[in-house]
Amino acid sequence: MAPKSLHILLAALSLMAVALVPISAASRGHIVGGWKPIDNPNAPEIVEIAKFAISEYNKQKKTALDLVSVVKGESQVVAGINYRLVISAKAPPPPRPRPIPPSFTPSLGRSPLSSLPSRKLKTDRRF
Repeated sequence: MAPKSLHILLAALSLMAVALVPISAASRGHIVGGWKPIDNPNAPEIVEIAKFAISEYNKQKKTALDLVSVVKGESQVVAGINYRLVISAKAPPPPRPRPIPPSFTPSLGRSPLSSLPSRKLKTDRRF
């Protein structure tokens, strides 16, 4: 009888140990599956994730934002790693207007046609 009760006791202790692991993690400030701050938001892998997020946003919204920096972020370990990032982005400057070629620049007091060589037109005076 002792071996059977020993197995039950060991099983009960095992279940209690498994149940206490999340409680002890929570008491240290870490919740299993919870969000925790990213130590270095400018780490190369975090910057790469931010660039990917901006490229996907640009595709969906048909914009052209550029990454400036990753301000802060959090990660969550589940079946993979989830990220919540706060990023700084900027829009590219608007395109500069094309300059008007000098041949089309209007000059004061002269018609653009007056700079062309003049030809005398022959007129037929018959009525």
